[in-house]
Amino acid sequence: GPLGHELTRAWALAMVMKETDVVEKAFFTAGMVEKRLHSPDDVRRVFMSATGISRAEYDRSIKSPAVNDMVALQERLFKEYGVRGTPSVYVRGRYHINNAAFSAFSVEDFRSRYAAVVRKLLAGNPDAD
Repeated sequence: GPLGHELTRAWALAMVMKETDVVEKAFFTAGMVEKRLHSPDDVRRVFMSATGISRAEYDRSIKSPAVNDMVALQERLFKEYGVRGTPSVYVRGRYHINNAAFSAFSVEDFRSRYAAVVRKLLAGNPDAD
């Protein structure tokens, strides 16, 4: 999407800082529930709020060699595996899961709904409730 580059760098920074759990929840809530991720400044603001780092620390760290290396690794793996979206999941080689079709109010709610759909598809019941 339009913020792909900024979100990739922010995720790489979260990995370097070992803050992926709090950052994942913050970005999920901001992007999927509250619909308030519209600009690079929004990405910075959500990241800073989730991790407690300052703007100066974010701006310095987001350009660090460790983050650059992590971004390069992610981009290489995306190309290597042919990823077109994150995540691209197919169940039984037949059903592509459309992540955007899930409405959820928290990371846990999203995971629960997602897992329920995958279980139904694995059981061969795509139309079951």
